[in-house]
Amino acid sequence: MQKASVLALALLAGAIFVGCSSQPKMNQSPVTGTAQEPLWVSKGVSAFPAEVGKTFFGVGIAEGKIYPGVALRTTTAIQRARADLAAQLRTIISSVFKDYQKSCFSQNLNQGQLDVVTENVAKNVTDETLYGSEKRDSWTNPATGDMYVLVAVSSDSVAQRLRSEIANAEKDRLNKDATAAHKELDQIIDRYRQQPPK
Repeated sequence: MQKASVLALALLAGAIFVGCSSQPKMNQSPVTGTAQEPLWVSKGVSAFPAEVGKTFFGVGIAEGKIYPGVALRTTTAIQRARADLAAQLRTIISSVFKDYQKSCFSQNLNQGQLDVVTENVAKNVTDETLYGSEKRDSWTNPATGDMYVLVAVSSDSVAQRLRSEIANAEKDRLNKDATAAHKELDQIIDRYRQQPPK
């Protein structure tokens, strides 16, 4: 279970911390069969290896046949990209919180309590972070009208919100000096940032 959490967190960290400050390359083997397809459409975060540790990404699609209006297609693709980003964030945030819980508290919660607190922290941080996410790129397949959207949020923003939410959730339970606990949390977050996406 712990290995699965660490692996999921590592994958999410890689996904979250990949940015798109550099121009994405065109895809050599496109999913859509269109040569103009940006690499991020099929590779997601792997399209931006130079940005590992800096940005989290989500990719969404809205099918042209189902959503004929451009406005509705755009809104749907953005919502789906944010849902993709949210799923990644929740996995990572849950893993970070559980690691933090184990390293900083001698009075551990039982599994049911830990699950509830973890879910609340992950939900709050994810909701706040998604509010700050931005559309980085979009592409419409000229053959089908399918719209792909790439959204991103900085890993610093995620880390800042996570620190704040964990402090609020755990303020009554700190068994260590708050400064030492926050330093431990920073080390846990940095450890997940350094893991490349799979």
